[in-house]
Amino acid sequence: MKKWFYFIGIQLILVNLNYSQLTIDGHISGTNNEKLVGATVYLVNQNLTAVTDNDGHFSMSLQTFKPGSLIVTYVGYVSDTTYLMEPGHFDIALKEGAALSELQVTARGVGTGIDKGIAKIETINQLELTKDACCDLAGCFNTQGSVQVNTTNVLTNTKELRLLGFSGVYNQLMIDGMPMLMGNAFTYGLGHLSGTFVDQIMVAKGTTSVLQGSEALTGQINIMLKKYANSEAVLFNSYLNTMGEMQLNANISFQQGPFKFTQGIHFVTPNHRQDIDGDGFMDMAQINRFSMYQTLETGDVREKGYSTLSTFLFTREKRTGGMMGYKPELHAGTRLSYGQNIELSQPSILSKHYYRWNTRQGIGAYGFLQLHNQESWFGLMQYNAKMWHGWVNLQFESMWGKENLFKAGLSYRHLHSEERIQWSKESDQRNFAGLYHIADYIPGIFAENTLNLWDNRISMITGLRVDRFNGNEWIPTPRVLVKYLINPEWTLRLSGGRGVRAVRIFSEYPTIIASNRNVVFEQTPRAEQSWNTGVSLNFAKQWGDWNLNLGGDLYWTHFENQVFLISTLIRHRFLFPIRLISLKG
Repeated sequence: MKKWFYFIGIQLILVNLNYSQLTIDGHISGTNNEKLVGATVYLVNQNLTAVTDNDGHFSMSLQTFKPGSLIVTYVGYVSDTTYLMEPGHFDIALKEGAALSELQVTARGVGTGIDKGIAKIETINQLELTKDACCDLAGCFNTQGSVQVNTTNVLTNTKELRLLGFSGVYNQLMIDGMPMLMGNAFTYGLGHLSGTFVDQIMVAKGTTSVLQGSEALTGQINIMLKKYANSEAVLFNSYLNTMGEMQLNANISFQQGPFKFTQGIHFVTPNHRQDIDGDGFMDMAQINRFSMYQTLETGDVREKGYSTLSTFLFTREKRTGGMMGYKPELHAGTRLSYGQNIELSQPSILSKHYYRWNTRQGIGAYGFLQLHNQESWFGLMQYNAKMWHGWVNLQFESMWGKENLFKAGLSYRHLHSEERIQWSKESDQRNFAGLYHIADYIPGIFAENTLNLWDNRISMITGLRVDRFNGNEWIPTPRVLVKYLINPEWTLRLSGGRGVRAVRIFSEYPTIIASNRNVVFEQTPRAEQSWNTGVSLNFAKQWGDWNLNLGGDLYWTHFENQVFLISTLIRHRFLFPIRLISLKG
């Protein structure tokens, strides 16, 4: 009996050994030892095929074995052929270089469009921006009717963006969703970004979300910079006009392991001095500028886990305008020749961090830090300013129900500036010379909910934030946005809410220091507040390759406390003074 047990045991061992020898398996890797998922493995003489799994592993089971070729193929790599004399385990490394020709299917779209979200957002994409590819950010709106570009100082060519006919200070200007173009950065910030840095611009009129702050009194403009996914690998262009001004732009993007980089530089050299109209003043300001930006990305905010985006911006600029013979080094602060000269530097750091522990919940921390340092002369008046500006936002978000979203969090804004105004000995002294300190420390709390009803035919955003202004005044900011999809072609949108902003007189109203007039402060400026309501009706229809979009908007804005600059007809020290008052309405 024992002999039969030994015999059966030996036979089982031999059978197992025989079957183990009829298995072909192994790992397929790339040049840098990375696992190649989905590589095809083909055993020619037995017509067997296997595909590598998530670990780059493959396996084939054989009834019988005959010597033959094993072919491994993977898109973008050189195919490998190995002649097998016997079954077993094989580790094969493929070399890069045999990429298949890429087939691109493209279609020419439109440069602008209306977002399908709850808020009415007009999007200006790269197709539209290529019309002014060498211009600065202000030039990106030359072809738009919804945003008006207004010159605030002719001699130095500073500009602002207006919505609903109001001054640009009432718009919330953002870069990558962060409200950083405020104070001194508001006056000159539009010139610091090249059109080649920008991926798209989103413009919203009237009431917007409360997540980024309360400063959007009449609208919001968000400038989205290029990232790795939507940037050219290499871009270079140049521009030269008949006045001799030259611009150079260069972008580059690349990936190194899990890190994605995007970089850009922007140069502007000054034009020749010209006086075509013969008034004795330069027709255009001379601008010498260097700007750069760099982004670093890891992870994907839409996927589970940690993701981050950090951006560094830097600008150094010099602007000179005035009479043809004006030279800042000789004539600043004298009556020999009138002119205006501005020298500034502005580094900024933006950072976004997000952690998503599942597909429906996550937490994010966003913030920026900015320094503005400026030295300038406006005729006989010297204006020097230094501004530190920081903002941080901690936000939790969670999906609830089927497609509803709740967001809540805390924010804090720190804006501290020192503005020194003094007059040269050759001037009549004004009453507003001195050192001005501005310290805005604004904590806030906010919550916002997005609700979709009736198969998404009705969508609504309700938000509320409360911010502490002037150290002791808590001001609530409620906002509501509603979208009603009447049918696939017609969309009705309603909006309403409050806006609040702190006033910064000299940095946001350059006409005051550029006018050479006296200034009378009849009231101490307080935080400006407004209520804005609006209605929008849009029609969109497509016939083949043709698209028709029609729309009408109606907005009403009521100010509770608005600062006005009024030039009086009563002479004061031989000048028409500017009076600063606050009005309702």
